[in-house]
Amino acid sequence: MFGQYEFKIDGQNYNIPSSVTKKKHIAFENECYQPIYKFKENEKVASIGAGWGINEIIYSLESPKLYFYLEDINAQFLNVSLLEKEIFLLQNSYGKQTKSEFRIYIGDSISTKLPKILFDKILIENSLHEFSNSYEMLCDIEQKLSNNGSLFVSEYISSKPNKRHKGCGKPMFLEPELINLFTKHNLILFKKYQPYLKKEDFIVFEFRKKI
Repeated sequence: MFGQYEFKIDGQNYNIPSSVTKKKHIAFENECYQPIYKFKENEKVASIGAGWGINEIIYSLESPKLYFYLEDINAQFLNVSLLEKEIFLLQNSYGKQTKSEFRIYIGDSISTKLPKILFDKILIENSLHEFSNSYEMLCDIEQKLSNNGSLFVSEYISSKPNKRHKGCGKPMFLEPELINLFTKHNLILFKKYQPYLKKEDFIVFEFRKKI
């Protein structure tokens, strides 16, 4: 079992597996995702269902200055106190300082509550299957994407109907089902990526607006 870093925020204990803070892990994640996301300096990047915000901090360590807007519905996991500790921990582990800025937004089941600006990139990493009101959420997200921006959606894709996600037990998407969901919101599939060679069912879909 991996070791853990324990934090106490507002009287509650939080544990982060030490495996995700290792320099090797940080380098590997950047090697997998930087060629996909291709971050450019001063881009505004929204991450929907960001959870702890750890992935975004990891990306920032090998990126130019970015403006990350982290969104989740759980304020216990996504809050300023915990985020500051995570940034400190990951920077120390990797030996690099982030140049990016991070802002936190707590949404609900039908809205991200993100500011009314147009984002260059929007990330939905392994959380789309957890949306309880996907139509309303995607209406909100589509309005926040710039006309030249990219929406990246990563998911474990099922090869057969009615398969459940191992982590949360919720239904997994079939690939045509996922693509059709975004087509209804004026978003067309631009490209597909497989960041992990050993996980063929884990796919990153890049969508762009139909202009």
